Amino acid sequence: MLIDCHVHLLPPRRLQGLLKWMHSFYPEHPIPVDVTLERCIEDYRTIAADYVFNLVYPIFLPETSDLNRFNFELHQKHPWIIPFGSLHLEDEDKGAIVDRCLGEYGFLGFKFHPFIQRFDPLDPRMLAA
Repeated sequence: MLIDCHVHLLPPRRLQGLLKWMHSFYPEHPIPVDVTLERCIEDYRTIAADYVFNLVYPIFLPETSDLNRFNFELHQKHPWIIPFGSLHLEDEDKGAIVDRCLGEYGFLGFKFHPFIQRFDPLDPRMLAA
């Protein structure tokens, strides 16, 4: 069985931003800056990945809902893509986001990236999550 447990399949704008950032300090990165989401998915099919754990995380406050919905819909189209939710430090109703992701969407867990999201994981505002 082949499982990639750390994947960032993102909406086009975010995917391009991630790859531009990666190439800024690792120009030889093997994934081209202009790769499409569809190409990434096809590459996983080509290597016969059984599952990939797709990790999304909002960098800006208004992204949370759209990213989690994107990950849910991606899993609906490709059940072998296992979605993880996320939230932003400044999201107001973190409990509702957790409930939606784990309950309604059926996500297995959450991804937080304190360095990229610029927050302290011990910040009291994260306790509701």
